[in-house]
Amino acid sequence: MHLRPGFAGELPAPGTVVVVCGYLRIREASGGFRIEAETSLLPTDEAGERARTREKWRRELTDEGVFARPKRHLPDFPAAIALVTSEHGAAARDVAAVVKRRAPWVALRAFDCAVQGIAAPASIVRAVSAAGASDADLILLTRGGGGADDLSAFDDPAVVRAIASSRLPVVVAVGHEPDSTLSDLAADLTAPTPSAAAEQVVPERSALLERLRAVRRRVRSACRDTLERSRAGLGDVGARVDRAFSRNLRVSRERLSSAEALATRLLVLVEQRRARVRRTSVASRDAAFSSVSDRRKRLGTFGPDALLRRVKRLVREQRAELGKWRRLLHANSPHTILAKGYAIPVRDDGGAVRGIADVRPGANLRLLLVDGTVDVIVSAQAHELDGGLTDAYDLR
Repeated sequence: MHLRPGFAGELPAPGTVVVVCGYLRIREASGGFRIEAETSLLPTDEAGERARTREKWRRELTDEGVFARPKRHLPDFPAAIALVTSEHGAAARDVAAVVKRRAPWVALRAFDCAVQGIAAPASIVRAVSAAGASDADLILLTRGGGGADDLSAFDDPAVVRAIASSRLPVVVAVGHEPDSTLSDLAADLTAPTPSAAAEQVVPERSALLERLRAVRRRVRSACRDTLERSRAGLGDVGARVDRAFSRNLRVSRERLSSAEALATRLLVLVEQRRARVRRTSVASRDAAFSSVSDRRKRLGTFGPDALLRRVKRLVREQRAELGKWRRLLHANSPHTILAKGYAIPVRDDGGAVRGIADVRPGANLRLLLVDGTVDVIVSAQAHELDGGLTDAYDLR
């Protein structure tokens, strides 16, 4: 048996049955082999006692429900990692190298502790507690590989309870497979080596860049699809607006044509009234002149004073006559009639409503007022009663 450098312990007496943890080296040429022991040579009775103690602790922790608690979720993109290990061991260097290579932006918070020996359990508990109170996103509890006796601190119930009650998720990577400790059962994630643990908890920069590129492609595609849908929607809205505008323009033109036709008819009526007034005025003037001539002839025999009095009286009479005709013309003017509060109802086809038979309930009418027009909808018909006409229009 060959003992590797750094082996601590005394060789047992010849014939003693021992438990050896180490490596088997086979020489292919000669067929010989040797064992390179990495741990102390434990008598079988000591190994059995340790196994019984470990099984006792496992049952106690199982009864407490330590191993049955739900696993905590590890962050996908941690910003800081609390590294609980011996600052003099190779595990710290391996983890730091992997983190620097894969995700150099992740900060490492080192919490030094002993990882083997009698004082190791208490030291690990203090370091895990301090790490849980830090600003880190998770705890990585690790150490280099070793034999079962070197990993006994990670079977200690105090260490297992500290892992289970930690505020932060805990990753345990102690020893090499097939080594397993009670701390592995309580951890949220286990790894065979410190390097493997670091690779599991930090993303790889190249993989992140590829994910970002994929996300960017999906975002661009989604934006293009949204833009195309928006353009199609705007096209439909534009078409609807154009149709609505054309329809409103056509209706407005029809209404304008109706109003123009009505205005033309009103102008014809006004001109007819004006012509009638002019004829009446000319006839009145001729009659007045004829009357004056006759009176002058008859007054020729009178003196100047009497003639002046009769002329003044005649002028007053003629002025009164002209005032009467002026009032008559003013009373018959369409504008004067509208100013009194009357309105001229006109149908959609431009025809004036002359009686109740010309309209039906629900018909659209336009009322011509003295200062504008009003669109109305006929809500009901009414007949002349003793008290007058009931309301026949619903102004909208």
